Amino acid sequence: MSWIPWMILAIGLGLVGWCVSELGHCLRWCRRSLLSGGTEGRPQGWLIRWLSLDDLFTAIEGRTLTEEEIRSAAAKRVDALLAPLTDAVLVVDAQDRLRLANPAANALFGLSDAELGASIVPLCGARISSN
Repeated sequence: MSWIPWMILAIGLGLVGWCVSELGHCLRWCRRSLLSGGTEGRPQGWLIRWLSLDDLFTAIEGRTLTEEEIRSAAAKRVDALLAPLTDAVLVVDAQDRLRLANPAANALFGLSDAELGASIVPLCGARISSN
């Protein structure tokens, strides 16, 4: 048997390994850039250009949303989903603290925004026993 097919296989495996390594480096850079906001050490090279990843990296670098902006946008989306509901919706965390109440729940239980974060048991228990 000839050694040429084995050499081609070894070169092919080496090339695949290098490509996987480069893509792993790109993914780590994307994750680090999205989480910490730093864009230093941007991956470059022919593989990046060939896969057209430059546009993705440019979009990641141009991203300027802060964590507070992301939370605010998420809260607006949740409010937009829950506001039109006629059923009362209460969101309670693992420590039984009230995290979110839609307008129907506010009307039913007489809750105010100041009561968000308080324990749900005394809030709802006092409202139910008084009615």
